[in-house]
Amino acid sequence: MRDIAGTATLLASIAIVIVVVLLAPKGFGLETTHPIVQGDPLEQ
Repeated sequence: MRDIAGTATLLASIAIVIVVVLLAPKGFGLETTHPIVQGDPLEQ
């Protein structure tokens, strides 16, 4: 039974980390897109 509880805790922790990583940039008002990701050429 402890193995199940430990596994559930681990999975819950990972899920929380994923949610925080995905939602934190929006919460702090940071842009999640980057010019390199959009494929825009960098002009110098």
